[in-house]
Amino acid sequence: MPEPDDWSRDVWEFCELTATELERFFQSASEAIAAIASEAEAALVADWTQTWEEFWDALGVDEQPYEPDVLLFAEERWEPMATSVVAGADWNPACVGCRHYHGYVYGENFLVCAMHPYGSEDDTCPDWEGKPPPLPPRYRF
Repeated sequence: MPEPDDWSRDVWEFCELTATELERFFQSASEAIAAIASEAEAALVADWTQTWEEFWDALGVDEQPYEPDVLLFAEERWEPMATSVVAGADWNPACVGCRHYHGYVYGENFLVCAMHPYGSEDDTCPDWEGKPPPLPPRYRF
C-alpha cells in the first residue's frame, strides 16, 4: 500500500508538471498569435498602399498630396492623450474625495477641476463636494 506522503508528493508533481506544460503552451500560443498579427498587419498595409496608389493613378496625380492615414497608423505608436494623477496628501490635498476632481495631465498642462484648474491654493476648497452614494442595486445598469 502506498504511503500517504507518496500520494501527496505525486499530486504535487502532477500539479507542477501541469503548470509547466500550460505555461509552455500559452507561451507558444502567444508567439504564434504575435506572428499572425504581424503578418496580417504587413498584408493590410501593403493592400492599403496598393489601393491608394491605384486611386491616385486613376485620378492622374503623379504625387500624392498626403500620405494615407493607414500608413501613419502603422508607423506610429499611439500614446495616451492624458495621464491620470490621483489626489493625495502631497498632491492637491484639498481635492481628496471631491466629486469635481478631474486630475489629468494633457501634454504638459495639469487640469485639477473646472472650478480650480490649477488646484486650490488653501488646504481646503470652498467648492468641495463628496462623491454621491452608490445607486441601489435595482437602479444599476
